[in-house]
Amino acid sequence: MTCTHDAQQKVALDVEYMHKKSFFFDMYRLWLTLSKVIRKDHIPIEPSEVCSMKQSILLSISGKDRAGIVRDVSAVLLQADANLEDSSMTVLRGRFTMMLIVELAAGGELTALKASLAELEQHTGLNVQSQILNHDEASLIPDEPDCVFTVSGADKPGIVFAVTDVLADVGVSVVDVSTRERDGVYMMALEVLAGENMDILRDKLAQVAEKLSVSIEIHALDDDVM
Repeated sequence: MTCTHDAQQKVALDVEYMHKKSFFFDMYRLWLTLSKVIRKDHIPIEPSEVCSMKQSILLSISGKDRAGIVRDVSAVLLQADANLEDSSMTVLRGRFTMMLIVELAAGGELTALKASLAELEQHTGLNVQSQILNHDEASLIPDEPDCVFTVSGADKPGIVFAVTDVLADVGVSVVDVSTRERDGVYMMALEVLAGENMDILRDKLAQVAEKLSVSIEIHALDDDVM
């Protein structure tokens, strides 16, 4: 009788063990599924869901241009209590693209923000990539340009390389650049921090202009110009 009771008890314990093992395995599979949805490969889950201090995040967002993209993105940021700091937005051949630096307040849920961005992708077709900035990157004061170079002329390969090769050779940083090609005419505007290199840049770029048969003009920026 005792042996039968012990055997029954062992069977009951084995069944309970298998149930618990199955439960934990099911929970593990559920976690992996949720992780894959939220991560979406380029939106990874952070080890901590809640930020104990402010964090700065770089967002790159692009998609087919339409009315309401900025509103949709800013609504997600507002809901996550993320403050939009620096941004650059433009439309290239019908594709809207933006780069944003947002600050997530202390106590803000980083995972919730990234889950909301993943949902934004699914509902709008936008492509979102995120990168957390370290303290040094977040506190870096960006260079302010002191002049603008404008380049115009017949479109041909090598214009961008020739101009930027001069800038790199002199050690001048490009702060912002935009280019357009319209009806065979190529136009480029570069905001740079020339500093004391203005004169040497004028001479070198004059040679580039002559070689490529393009017009290159240099315009100094006032301190009040953004």
